[in-house]
Amino acid sequence: MSSEARAIVASGVSKCYHLYERPSDRLKQFFQPRLARLIGAEPRGYGREFWALRDVSFEVQVGETVGIIGRNGAGKSTLLQLLCGTLQPTTGSVRISGRVAALLELGAGFNPDFTGRENVYLNGQLLGLGHDDIDRCFDEIAAFADIGDFIDQPVKTYSSGMYVRLAFAVSASVSPEVLIVDEALSVGDFAFNLKCVKRIEQLRANGCSIVFVSHDIGLVQKLCERVLYLEKGRAVCFAKAADASSRYISDIAPRATDATRSATDEQVNRQGDSASSRWPSAESVRLFRSSLRGNVAGSGGAIIEACNVGIHAGAAISFGERIEISVVVRAMDNMDDLNISVYVIDDAGQLLVGTSTVLEKIDLGRLAAGQRIAVDFTFDNRLREGNYGVTAIASRFITETNFEYLDYLEPATQFQTLARPAEPRWAVYAPPTEIRVALEDHVGVHADALRLRA
Repeated sequence: MSSEARAIVASGVSKCYHLYERPSDRLKQFFQPRLARLIGAEPRGYGREFWALRDVSFEVQVGETVGIIGRNGAGKSTLLQLLCGTLQPTTGSVRISGRVAALLELGAGFNPDFTGRENVYLNGQLLGLGHDDIDRCFDEIAAFADIGDFIDQPVKTYSSGMYVRLAFAVSASVSPEVLIVDEALSVGDFAFNLKCVKRIEQLRANGCSIVFVSHDIGLVQKLCERVLYLEKGRAVCFAKAADASSRYISDIAPRATDATRSATDEQVNRQGDSASSRWPSAESVRLFRSSLRGNVAGSGGAIIEACNVGIHAGAAISFGERIEISVVVRAMDNMDDLNISVYVIDDAGQLLVGTSTVLEKIDLGRLAAGQRIAVDFTFDNRLREGNYGVTAIASRFITETNFEYLDYLEPATQFQTLARPAEPRWAVYAPPTEIRVALEDHVGVHADALRLRA
């Protein structure tokens, strides 16, 4: 492939840092070699070298999404800073073609004393946009970030999630030719992460070249064609996403640990008092609907008033425990064909498991306008450790194959799963599996072998 078709070319990139035990050693290192050379003596070193990257080479084609994976300290963030130009390589070279937008570690690129609005204009100008260009796309940026009146407050008052919302909105809305994302989605909430993934896919479809760093291997495999796997600053492999991810998972498997974590405060608050009552109050319904941040659609013939994952005492759901998803729907018209569906999705929006009352042959009967119905879906948790969302849908079938969305919430709620101690799961979903074992008789095998040789 010609070099013109490559958005990024990194050739033999290395980055070395000098580490010192004491501040005085750094000062000595600055003066001593110069003095030693003046008197013809051998220069002395007062520090030690640390190579964050060693001879890393890879390329990103125009319109391609490349992932970078590796353990903490593997050199991923250093490599991205070299790609962005905030660091210079010790050896090797980096060439990038096109406008680059980058979302690196929290705090990079925004002035904490400026308001969100002022930082949008500042970052847009740094990316090469004029004031009029930013005027035209500002409303889109503000809507995507969805931080309300905080857009006119100083960034230093923002939570980490609000910061990422605005930073990603700016980076993804300026039509970059190259987008570089470093673990930014790990800070946002599930609904926002899902929106970001869809925007990344849209940018990719429009020809944007993307470099994406994440510890979420499932998301990397979904978004990326090829993956660079780094270990201790060196490239272990640069291969197809499935091949590089499999090698990484195989390498970290012996070191995998399963930590027990509590659910986030937001997760507990989302359950709220509606989890303790079958029929949510008007205030609970208002809070539930106002908390929705994802895709909300439908004709309005029925309204989903609550969707909760029934978890005990706010704890996450361990592998093998029961997941209970409760949905409360209010019919807005008289109907006898209501269908309620739930789907568990990951933060890339992939449907993992789910079903509906129609598929399970459950007839919800006739509902009068204004009447509510509650449906509980219960199944075993066979999902690997992670964060998941629930898509809840109220629909009605017009024909056997054609249906109408009355209310569609993606996600309606979210939950967290944990692995059992010392039982890591690498597949996204591990179904209950029956295993049968047959052992061939060794003597019989030996006798057959003898006859074959004869």
